[in-house]
Amino acid sequence: MTVAILLVALQASAEDTQGNDLVRQYQAVVREGFSSINDGVVPLYNAGANFRVGDLWDTKMTRLLDRTETCFPRLDLRSASSTLPRLHYTTEASLGFWLRLKSVFDLTSKGTLSTSVDVDFENVIEETAAEGDFTRSYQATTCPRAQGIIAQADAKPGDELPIIIGSLYRGKRRVTIIYGAAVDLKARADQIATAASGIPVEVGITAAITQGHSITVVDKDPVPLAFIPAFVPIRVSGATLGGQSDTEVKYEWLPFTPASIQSQKAVLPALFNAVDSGWSWENPSR
Repeated sequence: MTVAILLVALQASAEDTQGNDLVRQYQAVVREGFSSINDGVVPLYNAGANFRVGDLWDTKMTRLLDRTETCFPRLDLRSASSTLPRLHYTTEASLGFWLRLKSVFDLTSKGTLSTSVDVDFENVIEETAAEGDFTRSYQATTCPRAQGIIAQADAKPGDELPIIIGSLYRGKRRVTIIYGAAVDLKARADQIATAASGIPVEVGITAAITQGHSITVVDKDPVPLAFIPAFVPIRVSGATLGGQSDTEVKYEWLPFTPASIQSQKAVLPALFNAVDSGWSWENPSR
């Protein structure tokens, strides 16, 4: 390997590390903001996925295990208007994070443009189902994977722990980039639109120059933003008590109600970490 190639490789590695650090910072802002609405609201980053209430997913929310039609064919859904808080960032690269487009992230993470970025959520709808509706509509013959969850049976370490979506938030993301210095807004808007040209049609964006030194990027259609699990496994034995420790750690599936069952909050950090670890760049077709 020549010195020149080695230097390029080292620079690329440093840029990847810096990019990963930024992604983790951006994720922390989302978690903190969404938790102000409800302790159990977990961010979703894959706007192109067709998440639905009653679906079973892996804990990273990247692999659909069973569909709601298979597990809960007669699930009664309720919808209501909702809100999600405005999120604030100080770097233009947060736009690339929200779109999960490496092309946009690379464009906006380089340079010295001074920016302030606000992310607003418009036309937010919360879809949800009642605990009893999950039980009454469950079909064990076609969805054995969820049988232990619905029966609130014991779960042991090592068991598969699928996530049943209990509530789902949908809406449009409006990302407003406010520039602190003079910038050719038309040229910058064109650059962003070009970098995002391969975004999946289910999401799509429009880039437009607004009044003042700002560029706005907004979804054309509502996208999934966050979810609340319907059930979570709660540790019921194996805790150390009075200097003694049970020999077997057991968990029990319970409806997710952290407001009334405080111990359920202990599950959230692990779930947040699992979803965050499943985050990846979108690979749009060109």
